[in-house]
This record gives sequence, C-alpha cells and structure tokens, in this order.
Amino acid sequence: MAGYLKTGLKVCVTLGLLAWVFSLVDREAVLAQLARIDPVFGIAAVLAQCAQFPVGAWRWRMILAADGVALPFRDAFSFLMIGLLFNQVLPSTIGGDGVRVWLAARTGIGWSRAFGAVAVDRAAAIFMILVLSVPLLPVLTPIIDNAVARTSLTVVVLLGAAAVAVVLPVAPVLMGKLVARMPERRILRPLMAAAGQSAILWRRGSTTAVLSACSILILTSHVATVWLIALSMGVTLDPLTLFALILPVMLLLAVPISIAGWGLREGLMVTALGFLDVEPSAAVAISLLWGGVTLFGGLLGGIALLADRTDPAILFRGAAAAPEEERPQ
Repeated sequence: MAGYLKTGLKVCVTLGLLAWVFSLVDREAVLAQLARIDPVFGIAAVLAQCAQFPVGAWRWRMILAADGVALPFRDAFSFLMIGLLFNQVLPSTIGGDGVRVWLAARTGIGWSRAFGAVAVDRAAAIFMILVLSVPLLPVLTPIIDNAVARTSLTVVVLLGAAAVAVVLPVAPVLMGKLVARMPERRILRPLMAAAGQSAILWRRGSTTAVLSACSILILTSHVATVWLIALSMGVTLDPLTLFALILPVMLLLAVPISIAGWGLREGLMVTALGFLDVEPSAAVAISLLWGGVTLFGGLLGGIALLADRTDPAILFRGAAAAPEEERPQ
C-alpha cells in the first residue's frame, strides 16, 4: 500500500510540475518552437545522447573489475540499456539502478557486489558534477543576476566539492571499519561491498582517472545533446556556459520526486536557460525534446530487454526473496 501511495504522490508531483511550467509559457509558442526543428541537428542530438551509453557501460564494468568481477561488456551494456528503460517507466530517475542490481546479481556475482558497484557508479557521476562545478563557477556566477541564488549556488558547490575531497579518500575506509565491527548481518553486506569497491578504486589512481574521464564524457554527451537541440530550433548557446548550467540541473534531476524527471526537468531548464535570456517557451521546448531523446534511449533499452529474454514482470516485482548467491572466490 505504501508503494502505491508513493507512486501516486510522484504522479501528482509530476503532473503538478508540468501544469505549473506550462502555466508560465504560451503553449502555442512552444508548439511553434517544436515545429521548426531542423531534422539534421535533431538526429545529431540523438547520436550525441546515444554516445554516452557504451561509455557508461564501460565505467560500470571497470568498477566491477576493480572488485575482481569480470562482467562481459555485452552484458554490462545490455543491463545498462534495460536500466534506462525502467528509468522511464518507474517513478524515479534512479529506478533503473535497482534493475541493474537485479540483472547483475543474477549472473552469479552476488547481490552485495552488484549493489556496491551500482552505488559506486552513481556516486562517481554525482562526485564528478560537484568537482567540475568548481572551475566553472567563474563562468556561471556572472550570468546569475539574483544575488541570493548566486551566493547559494557558490556555497553549495564549494561545500559539495569539499565534501568530495574528504569522502573519496576517507569515507570508504571508515565505513569499512565501522561495518566490520558490527555483528554479521546480511543487510550490511551491500554497504561493505560499496565501501570495499570505493577503497579499491581510490588506491588505484589510474583506474580513478579513467573513471573520471568516463564521467566527463557522459556529462559532455548530455550537454552536447541540449546544445544540438537548441541549435535545431535556431537558439544559439555558448557551449561552455551551457556546460556550467547543465551541471546543477543534472544534480537536481537525481532527486527522485517525479516520474523520469518530467516536470522537474522542464522547470529547471526554464530557470537555467532564462539566465541566458532564452524565452521560456523555447526553454520548455528544448527541455521536452531533451526528455524525448532520453525516452528514445529507454526505447533502445526495450530492445535490449527483448534480446535479454527477461520477463519484465519479474523485474517489476524485484528479487527480494531470491537467495544470496555470492561469486565463488
């Protein structure tokens, strides 16, 4: 019952956010913006979005490899794409992460390792957003005319980056020691796995560098997608400034308050692109197309799901009752 209530609440939030955003713009102007799309730039935007998928699969596979798990790239890519599909149909932008855990665990690597790798993969993406936001502050702050918003953003970015600097080298070790002192509990195994994988990655500087490069490429893919979508409507944006604006948008989109980020993304993009004097109707149109391109990635995930021959009903129900099958040592 609680699950249905939570889902219903997120549906209401999504519809409420979309209604609020569309109340701020001229709907006919939004449709006019969508009608003027240049198909060449539109196709380029789709390709830019799709470019991040193999990079994301490679990053996740490297995290597993650091823990001694050799997941074939084909499986990593397929599981990632299926996760993208469920990101679109589950009431959260991170619902697909749970599906990835289930799919990876069923290969025999164990629930703990599967959870730990996905958790570290998600954390790596968020950490890189915070780290990149610091050098881009001089680009971002001058275009924000609201003093309160400018100061708040600066404080959040600097505190977040400082937290990353502390968390990366210290937290995995401390968490591992803390969990090790606790009584043996099955529920703690995923936390121990995540702590162990984080500590391994931190000790291997070259691996950390490659993972960071993958995260930068994925973020660049998102920015390139939005930039090309804007160009398809005749809206010219400075790529570096857009990069600085998209980072906080991506960070806030990780908050699971709406279905697949719909409504939340549109509101954030109206605010962000408003700093670049983009008309609200154009900002909404750009955001809707960005969501549409993301949805296309989910459709590709549906193809991966059919190829994987996994019953979607099983994924929706989850595998909470399945036994723990740790990978042989």
